[in-house]
Amino acid sequence: RGALPSCGLNNNLVDPTSKSEALMQCISGYDRFWVVIRDSTEPSNIADSFRYFFLNSDQTAVHLLMSHQFVDISVYLFELKK
Repeated sequence: RGALPSCGLNNNLVDPTSKSEALMQCISGYDRFWVVIRDSTEPSNIADSFRYFFLNSDQTAVHLLMSHQFVDISVYLFELKK
């Protein structure tokens, strides 16, 4: 019930360390979080760089619980590694 808190990671975040720091700030106080990525067909696809970041377990302290792909949208549920 009610609105869930939301937070976005800036498209200008390029390196994994910057993305990880921004992510930890966004999810502070939570064990699980959703990631929604809008798919794009552009050559320099920012969505792919974020997808690689979240799905590469060496870069983050989270692991994937579930995912679902819709038309032009991918949704992922992650949890902090224990």
